[in-house]
Amino acid sequence: MKSGKCVKCGSANVRRGPWPKLWKTSTGVIPLGSAFGASALVQWYVCVACGYAEQYVVRETDRAKIRTKWKLATERED
Repeated sequence: MKSGKCVKCGSANVRRGPWPKLWKTSTGVIPLGSAFGASALVQWYVCVACGYAEQYVVRETDRAKIRTKWKLATERED
């Protein structure tokens, strides 16, 4: 999707959302804790042909926090 091509339908009609601003909206963040600034900024991509959407964590520092705080997708929740 970041390349401008939809991974689901192949359309080149992919749009990127506005740059996330933590202080203006909560739709561009993933909460990482309760402290101020404990959120990861995300960038949205939407295919306007089929409606498929993806979001990407913008900053490497946020991805590093997620790596340490979140479980692997293959780990069970028991």
